[in-house]
Amino acid sequence: MKKKKNTLKEIKKEGFTPFTEWTWRDGRIRLTSIDWDKYSGWLYVFVVDGAAMYVGETSRLLRERMADYIGNTGEQPTRLRNLIAGELKSKRPVLVYGRPEKDTSRRRREEARLRETLDPPWNL
Repeated sequence: MKKKKNTLKEIKKEGFTPFTEWTWRDGRIRLTSIDWDKYSGWLYVFVVDGAAMYVGETSRLLRERMADYIGNTGEQPTRLRNLIAGELKSKRPVLVYGRPEKDTSRRRREEARLRETLDPPWNL
């Protein structure tokens, strides 16, 4: 049997650290804080029950990307917002882990590798 790689231990081993978590307030998802380093270029992971649910990357400030999940009406942010809301309504915390990576090509390669390794169910 192949060892499961989608665990919080593996996520931390990859250099990710906790930044914030999603909460359900006033009928919307929100972040508990947005107090993190103000530079561009991030890999990030949404974690539920110790497992990676989604791996993403952004060239922007992390808080700007997280804001997309709150209010952007595009298909991908809306789908993820609904998944996050479902977890929160079921009383399961959704944590946000991040790792800075300024180099665009490296960030994209790492995102693809992490999606393959962790196989997060919210990534299509």
